[in-house]
Amino acid sequence: EFRERVWRLTGLVRIGLRRDGERAATDPLALKPPVTVTDVARAIHNDLADSCKAALLWGPSAHFPGERVGPARVLEDGDDVEILT
Repeated sequence: EFRERVWRLTGLVRIGLRRDGERAATDPLALKPPVTVTDVARAIHNDLADSCKAALLWGPSAHFPGERVGPARVLEDGDDVEILT
């Protein structure tokens, strides 16, 4: 509980990464809000941000698991994304 409270104080948003629908074995990215799909792609690599067409989304802001969303979609803490090029 202490850890979660400290995390909330940072104001950062945690975004998990997926590949082929499966959660990647990496720690989530921590980004300053508001965070879009393009921001996540840019945090991985600038070239990925340039070629990002959409993403598959799981988590609190998804209407259903694996929802396809555009690059301008704003993400919430705890979302997982798979970047599509």
